Amino acid sequence: MSTACGRSHPLLLSSSTPAAALRCFRRRRASERRASFSVAANASSEEEDEKFVPIDYESQNAPGETAEGRFGPDKILLVGFTPTEKTVVRGMLDDMGADFIELVTLTKDMHERMSLRECMEVEKQEDGAFSVAGVRTKIVIMSGMIGAEVVSVVDAFYESQFKDNAPAFACAVPNSWEKPIKQTVDEICGDHAEVMKQRNAR
Repeated sequence: MSTACGRSHPLLLSSSTPAAALRCFRRRRASERRASFSVAANASSEEEDEKFVPIDYESQNAPGETAEGRFGPDKILLVGFTPTEKTVVRGMLDDMGADFIELVTLTKDMHERMSLRECMEVEKQEDGAFSVAGVRTKIVIMSGMIGAEVVSVVDAFYESQFKDNAPAFACAVPNSWEKPIKQTVDEICGDHAEVMKQRNAR
């Protein structure tokens, strides 16, 4: 398991762990499906090729052990989701007992000028806020969660209307916190496209 210090690309995570709930998440049924995750983390040049690490389901730390304990506020940043789709995600979270998690839509203005930290600090966003256009894939960036909670959220997407066109999943970590969100989104989209290409080639 890799530690927090030095990654320069979003880190893709792979997990076959059954979904379950810790904290306020309700316990969910086991799942055999494998899911890919991308963590928005900085990395050193010698580690750039290491893009897959397992999520430690039992860990009480941030996914990939990128931070000790939880990192960031209890929020999810949605990229490329319409207001209607955001409402669907809100319902999914409420149904799994994660109603305390706030949803933030990445708008065009945020995309152009904010860091990941600034995006996660946005308060009282309008319900009808539109996401930045032109992003290659939908992205879900999670903050404040540990491994089992991340898996629970991803499972919820795969059991929803998004299952046939699932978004890329990412987690906020210390080394990406001050990075421009535009750069982070580009990196996640690139890594997600690479993963999909590899899967389709099998």
